[in-house]
Amino acid sequence: MRPRGAAAALLAAALAAGPAAAQQVTVRYVAPERFTDAENRYGSGQTLRTTLAEMTRIFEEAGARRLLPGDDLAVTVLDIDLAGFERPSFSAPQGVRVVTDAGPPRIRLAYRLRRGGRAAAQGRRRSRTSTSC
Repeated sequence: MRPRGAAAALLAAALAAGPAAAQQVTVRYVAPERFTDAENRYGSGQTLRTTLAEMTRIFEEAGARRLLPGDDLAVTVLDIDLAGFERPSFSAPQGVRVVTDAGPPRIRLAYRLRRGGRAAAQGRRRSRTSTSC
């Protein structure tokens, strides 16, 4: 499962269902250079910048589908651990990412949902989802 599934599942749990409307989604990353596994270390995947841009897009799109008019959602991403494990390769100039059920994607975040200027929900979530190959 790509980061998309974990992020969407967490966002859905934090939000009440609602029609698409004008709303605000703010995503902030705390010390992304220290995340467990959010970037390509052996040339086997995305850069940190690309991963964070994709995660931001996922949260914004999910918010556009689920937030009510006047809602503001602030998401603070505390850690990302992409699915699988990077393995350096001796036979190829780049490593490979091996994805199995033993290495599901994980994300740790805090969120605050304001509805009509008032706090509606807040909390911290840690996701661990299974993958299927």
